Amino acid sequence: MPANISDPAPPPLASPPSPQAAAPSARAFVLKIAGGVIGGIIGYTAVKLLPHDVGIRIFVGGAIGLLIGLIPFFIGKNRHPRLARISLLSCLVAGMILGLPMAVPVAVVFACIILAKKIGDLPEA
Repeated sequence: MPANISDPAPPPLASPPSPQAAAPSARAFVLKIAGGVIGGIIGYTAVKLLPHDVGIRIFVGGAIGLLIGLIPFFIGKNRHPRLARISLLSCLVAGMILGLPMAVPVAVVFACIILAKKIGDLPEA
């Protein structure tokens, strides 16, 4: 029986992965490890150069800012993911600078902005 001309052609077979496809993942792995090592060296050096009390205050303030920043992050992660990430980072930095007294107002302001914006008002990343 002859084939019908209107029959769709079968999809082409997928080509086998090239050896170059594995290279970016290996490079990304090496960059991730190198970034972690370099960041660890910079962090260790910074803590050693700072007076003991200042380093601890910056670290604890950053941790507090991160925890406080989770409030606007979870409020906005489905509404405005980009603004939610910005609020988390802003609260982290504010906590590192002045601790809880600065992280809380930043979180409140970002939460109000997120709640006040309509879903389609902000561009998404």
